[in-house]
Amino acid sequence: MLVKQALDEFAEFCKGSVLVAHNAQFDIPFIRHHAELNLCEERFITTRLLIQ
Repeated sequence: MLVKQALDEFAEFCKGSVLVAHNAQFDIPFIRHHAELNLCEERFITTRLLIQ
C-alpha cells in the first residue's frame, strides 16, 4: 500500500474524531503534507506534553 493511499484511508477513518498522538505537532503536519489533506478542522491532543 502506498503511503498516500494509507494516509487517505486514515484521514477518512478519523474524520470528525479527536486525534490523540504522542507527538501531534509532528504527526499532523506530516499527514497533511504527505496525503495532501486538509486536517485543519480535525482536533488533536498531544500526550507528549504529559511527560514533560
